[in-house]
Amino acid sequence: MNEVEIDLIQATMRPGETLSGVVHVHGSGEPLVHLTLQGEEVLGAGNLAFQYVVPFLELATTVDCSQGPAPFQFVLPDDLPPTYFSHDLRCLYVLKARRKGTGSSIPLFRRDAIKRISIPVLALEGKAAGEQHWFVLPAGGVELEVRLDSCQVEPGRSLTGELKIRKVSDGPLPTSLTFRFAAIEESTEKKYSHRKVTSLQTQDIPLGSAAGNSNALSRESIPEGELEYPMQGFFEFPIELNSPASGQWNTFKVHYGFRVGITLSNGEQVRQSLPIEVCRYPAEVFAQD
Repeated sequence: MNEVEIDLIQATMRPGETLSGVVHVHGSGEPLVHLTLQGEEVLGAGNLAFQYVVPFLELATTVDCSQGPAPFQFVLPDDLPPTYFSHDLRCLYVLKARRKGTGSSIPLFRRDAIKRISIPVLALEGKAAGEQHWFVLPAGGVELEVRLDSCQVEPGRSLTGELKIRKVSDGPLPTSLTFRFAAIEESTEKKYSHRKVTSLQTQDIPLGSAAGNSNALSRESIPEGELEYPMQGFFEFPIELNSPASGQWNTFKVHYGFRVGITLSNGEQVRQSLPIEVCRYPAEVFAQD
C-alpha cells in the first residue's frame, strides 16, 4: 500500500476551475502532507543534450491527516494555457504530494514518500464563428474568389469552402491552382529557435490539361483551349482527431494557415492566405500514475 494516496474529484481541468480531492496516509511518518501543483513548459523536449525548461505555475498547500483523510483544493488561474505534447515542445501540469519521515527497510533510516499525478488542462471552448470568410485574388486575366464556410474548425471535422474563377481581362490565364493547409508550431522564446510544420495537406489542381480527377474542383480538368469561365468548385481538408488546438503559450505557439496559389501561363505565381483556428475539445479520459 502507498504511504500517500490522492483521490481527485475531477482529474481533467479547464482554466478557472477548482482542482480538489482528498489525501490519505498509511503507515508510519508525519501526518502532514505538502501538496504542490506545478506547471512548466519544455522546449527541446526530445533533445537529450539540451532542454529549456520554463516553470510558470506553482500553487502549494499543506494538509493534516492526523485525524484521517484530509481535503484540499487549488483554484486554477483563468489564463492557464492547455496541456500540450509534441516531440519538441511540452506544456505539463503535475500535482505532487510529499510526506516526510516514512518507513524504510533499513534501520534508523527515514525517507520521504512522494506521489505525482499528471493533471491534463483542456483548452477553453471558443465561440463558434458563424460568418463566411472570403477573399478575392486577382491574377493575370482572372479573379479567384474563395469562400470558407468558417475560419474556426474542430478536430474530426473538415475545413470546407468553395471557389469561383472569373475571366476579367485578356491577361495570362491560370494553368494550375494549389490549396495548402498547414499546422505550425514555433518557439517565441529568443533563447530557443524552433519552427516546424507538424502537418501539411496540399491539393494541386491542373487547369488546361487532361490530368483530371480532383477532389477540389467539382468538375474534371478541361483540356487547354476549352476552358470555360466562370469555373466553380469546392474544397475540403479533414482535420485529424489528434490535432492540437491553436494557441499561444508562454514560450511557444501553435497556428494553422490556409493558402491558395495560382500559377499563370507566363510562369507568374500569385497566392493569398488566411489564418485558421482549430478548437480542440479532447475527451476527458486520461490515465493517471
